[in-house]
This record gives sequence, structure tokens and C-alpha cells, in this order.
Amino acid sequence: CADAAAGGAPACVESLASRLSCARAVLDWCYRHQQALRPALRGRIGRTLLAAVGGVGPPPPGLRSLLQSLTLITAGFGAPTGAHRALLLSVLVPLHRPAGRLDDTTPHLSLFHEPLVHNLLLLLKRQPSLLLPTVSGLLQLWPAPQDGNSGKEVLMLHELEQLVELTPAQDARRLSLTMAPLIARAVGSENSRLAERALALFASAPVRSVLLADSRGALPLFLSSLTRSFTPHWNRTVNKMTCEVLSLLQQHDPPAFAAAAVAAP
Repeated sequence: CADAAAGGAPACVESLASRLSCARAVLDWCYRHQQALRPALRGRIGRTLLAAVGGVGPPPPGLRSLLQSLTLITAGFGAPTGAHRALLLSVLVPLHRPAGRLDDTTPHLSLFHEPLVHNLLLLLKRQPSLLLPTVSGLLQLWPAPQDGNSGKEVLMLHELEQLVELTPAQDARRLSLTMAPLIARAVGSENSRLAERALALFASAPVRSVLLADSRGALPLFLSSLTRSFTPHWNRTVNKMTCEVLSLLQQHDPPAFAAAAVAAP
């Protein structure tokens, strides 16, 4: 931008935001009112998102706007098809891959996470049977502790909370066993923000019922992280929340809790 060279960087940013807003308005209008163009538009959006999935560095500036436009499309989907499954598992889930950060606490994912989750939820409400492969795919893209990307972990925990609420009853036990190791690791984190977000999951009764759907398998993992080898966390809020979660776990299944407590190291 010429403005940036002249010391007018804010004007340049504003101009980009304005252009993206106009582009999104045109795309939305075309999709709403030009039905003959819809297949071509869906194909172009899909190819653009796939290109973003394979990219490195900061995401394209228009990615958030494109995902916002995609919600218009996914909200109008009819009966589930193979194309919907492919969009979910081959495009939207891999869009969680970016591992970069704007700064120490702001992951690249935060730039487009909200409309990304909105699209996931729209698709999964129509096809709850895809929840398990979706969560499995997300867990494979979870930051490793050595990455130091707790901001991305907090975002993805917030997303998991929303997704888990859609769990079909028949999948609850499998999802419990799938998620328990990662949730336990987050609960035991020395990063207070991450530990608090993981502990907050247990405050939601629907989420707690899924996390503990297999009490015998999940409780030992949770107790090990919650007790921290009987060493309190350095953060008072985390310690308070830990006590509250221990109480909730005991109330949920007293025999399983007692067995896990006896077996805990």
C-alpha cells in the first residue's frame, strides 16, 4: 500500500478490511441470488480453503471472511452427502493445523477460529455420527507441550466443549476414552490459563457426563493430574477449581472414584 510507505499503515489496514467486506458481500449476494453459480462457487471456495490448509506462516487475510461466507452455504445444506463429510474432515478439521503465533499468547488460529467452529457445528448437528472422527482429527493436530502454544490449546478446549455437547449417547464412552488423556494433560499443566480452561470443562453437566462416560478408564487419568503428586499448583484459582472438580468427580461415581483414589500413585 502506498499509504503504508507514507506512514499511513492504519489506513492501509482499513482499506484491506473494507475490500474484504465488499468481496464477502458480493460472494454472499451471488450465492443467494444466482443459483446457477452455486456449484462453481462451492468448488472455488473449497479449492481456496484447501490451499490455505497446506500453507505455512500467517493465514491469508481473507480466510476469516471466506469461512463466514461458508456458513451461509453450510446452514442451507440439506440431507447429508459424501461432499459434506469431505468438507468437514478434509478441509475444516485440517484448518486447525496452523501452529504459528502472532505473539506469545495469540495463535494464528485465533484469526479465523470463530467462523471455523461455526461451520463445524452446523455440519455436525446434521451428522452427529461424524463427531468421533472429527474429534479424533482435532486431537491429532493438538499442540505438543514442548510447542509452548497454550493459546491454541485454550482455543481448542473451548471448541471441544461445544462439540462434546453434540455427542450421541452411543458414542459417549468411546469419546471419553479418546479425550481423557489430553484433558488430563491440560488439567495438570503448569500454565494456569490452560489448566483453568481444562478444569472449567467439568462445570458443564453435559460435558462432564461424556468425559466420565467410562469412569473406570477416565477417572484414574483425571485423578493423577488433579492431585499432582500432592503438590499444590502455584496458582490459587487452579487449586480452588481443582477441589471443586474433585468433589464433582466423587459425586458422579463414588465407587469408581474410591477405586481410582486407592490405585493412584
